[in-house]
Amino acid sequence: MFKWVHFGVGLNLTGRTLYLINDDDETRVSLKIDYSKIGIGNKLAVRGGGRFVLGQRLYSPEGGFHVLETMDGDFADYRLYNSFLTSSEIADLLKCKNPSLPRQPFVTLTHSSLKKVGDIELGQIELDTVCSDHIPEFYLFFSDKRNFQDALSLCRKIKGEIILPQEPELNEMLYHAFLPQREKCQDIWTHFFWLGFEGDLNNRTWHKLLDRKAPEWFNFLSLYRSVTQEYQCAATVSHDPYKWAACPCGIEACVLCNFTTHPELRLRGMCKVSLLDKNYSFRENDEYKLVFEGVWHTMILFEDDTWVLRSRLYQNISGRMILKTRGEYPVGVHTWELSGDRCADNETDLLLTSCNVTQYTCNDGSCIQKDARCDLSMDCADESDEMDCSVVAVPARYAEKIPPPNVFAEPLPVNISFNITSIKEFDLTSFSIGVDMMITTKWEDRRLKYKNIRGNYKVNQVESIESVWTPKLKYRDGTLSAAKLDVHSENIYVSRLTGALPDDSTTILEDIVYSGKGNPLVFEQELTIDFKCHFRLQMYPFDRQVCFLEFILELTSDLGVLTQDGEGVTFTGKRVLLEYKLLSERYRNYTRDSLSHVRVILEFQNLYGYYIGNTFLPTIMLVTIGYTCFLFDLADFEDRIMVSLTLLLVLATFFSQVSLSIPRTAYLKLIDVWFLALITDLFAVIMSLVIVEVIRLKALDSTTVIKVVPLMKEAKSSKFESFISTWFSEPNKLNMAFFYFYPITLIVLLIIFVSVGGKSLFAAIPEEFR
Repeated sequence: MFKWVHFGVGLNLTGRTLYLINDDDETRVSLKIDYSKIGIGNKLAVRGGGRFVLGQRLYSPEGGFHVLETMDGDFADYRLYNSFLTSSEIADLLKCKNPSLPRQPFVTLTHSSLKKVGDIELGQIELDTVCSDHIPEFYLFFSDKRNFQDALSLCRKIKGEIILPQEPELNEMLYHAFLPQREKCQDIWTHFFWLGFEGDLNNRTWHKLLDRKAPEWFNFLSLYRSVTQEYQCAATVSHDPYKWAACPCGIEACVLCNFTTHPELRLRGMCKVSLLDKNYSFRENDEYKLVFEGVWHTMILFEDDTWVLRSRLYQNISGRMILKTRGEYPVGVHTWELSGDRCADNETDLLLTSCNVTQYTCNDGSCIQKDARCDLSMDCADESDEMDCSVVAVPARYAEKIPPPNVFAEPLPVNISFNITSIKEFDLTSFSIGVDMMITTKWEDRRLKYKNIRGNYKVNQVESIESVWTPKLKYRDGTLSAAKLDVHSENIYVSRLTGALPDDSTTILEDIVYSGKGNPLVFEQELTIDFKCHFRLQMYPFDRQVCFLEFILELTSDLGVLTQDGEGVTFTGKRVLLEYKLLSERYRNYTRDSLSHVRVILEFQNLYGYYIGNTFLPTIMLVTIGYTCFLFDLADFEDRIMVSLTLLLVLATFFSQVSLSIPRTAYLKLIDVWFLALITDLFAVIMSLVIVEVIRLKALDSTTVIKVVPLMKEAKSSKFESFISTWFSEPNKLNMAFFYFYPITLIVLLIIFVSVGGKSLFAAIPEEFR
């Protein structure tokens, strides 16, 4: 607004060309001539005798005045020539070079017979203002008294600064221009209007508010020029012309704001079909008063002790601001009584703001950066930046119990992931496991919109979980029974992945709004799950256990499905437990009975090193000691048998103690087989010792008894009896045979156990869990 546009049109009838020059842009259009109407050889001409209308659209030469199709703006110059000007001559005119043209215009804006129709005002404007992009500094005066901070806030709300003259001429001009207002401004302090100074207590000097530099010129009274703890502001005085004085910042004086540009303001809160202007600005006027002018036809000005809204096109449109306190200005959020607009006639809140698109407007009209909105820090003086900070904008007809609608007839994808933080319990005796985990589900709800969400989704927390739809899950364990849950926390966040929606001027809140499409909701549940697992202990302690949890979405698969998010399942805790180690965690999803399932599979391996050192090696040592009984003297049967029997009792007691610390099962475990094999082996050793002793005693008896047998019988059984007699008649050889035989059995037993245990340790995960 208030930017001068220079344009010219040239019609070259000889060259059949139409020129349009708009500042630095030039457009040429070739004319299509219908010679059947003018005849061949006749010259083209512009026929006179009609009407010329400036600033009004006409559909016919006769035309007719229509207020809705009238120009709303300022004409600074207008010239109509009755001969063709070249494009360079037109360009020179537009650049205010005033070339010496041999022709003079026969119609101008000031010297012609143009008749004024409608609301037209005549005035004067400098040529330099029209021909330059520079906007001359202008001033607005506010006669209602305010303290310094309120005065500074008022100027800055409309993109101005408190005046600070830097030359005597301007200082004198301002003093005389507003001297008639001094009765409204002064009090016992006789201060007139504030100056844009800031006192520095450290070095007792004055700084300009605009750039914090020292002033080039000042005109203080000699007694009131110093910066003190009490006097840190400055104002002009009315009792001594052109003079300034230091004063307390808490006193009240009038406000004089200066502007170096025409501020752009926006009016928000109207319905989409409203006829009111949405963009406003203001400029200098003879009375130095603030008048907001809309880009088309609306004006906001102060009349009858309040601010009113008026239209130059629609006479039936009117508005009146409801003042809550004296001295209010329409900048910020205010209640208006509107009538005649396409929106309903009622009281409504409107926001008039000078903040740019990267800023948020406080209710009082001051500006802050948009990223300071709803950041848990009070940045607005009225604290309005932390009001209405709900992340989710729930529409009126939103049903939180109904899932988001299908898109393109596809079921809603619910991305799910699991982060297991620790294994709290692993109890073999009760077949139970307890895990701490974080379950994260993500989905899009296109029915929702989100406000002021940040890049870090953790700060975009939804206040009420019940206000939005969330996916419900069933929890099942390896027994297909319900798992026991202990929920520690549940939070919903919004993850910002796409850009913001276009600004909606129908709301007074300048929130950055994002669509539910592309910006998923994130539901995080921190909980402890206790569940059962079918432990397979046949290979204990060389066993691997596979346990799982199932999560079932309580939606049919045509409405929603669980899909893997990222790795699906991760483990961030300590894998080594008291007796087992977590080898791996797996994710599997599938559909069964028209419901979407996700299975989290945990694979554990027994830390068998404890049993090797605490069970297998001691038992091997016990059995080995039992084998040494064969090395005792054959005549020392009492020691031989007592040692072996003691070892058997120790081994049986050891077996009993170990059995108390491991789960009891109806089937034999590998460790049970080990003990039974060793006990059997030791039992065989005892029996072998007895056999050797019996043979030894018989051998002693045979030295005193002479046995006589028939010759024929001896011949028939000589081979068998000779074999038996060889071993059983010589106890030393039999004893040594046993000594070598039993260690071999132990070695074979070890080989069998190592192979069986190793196969169990490295066995693949069963097919049912894959």
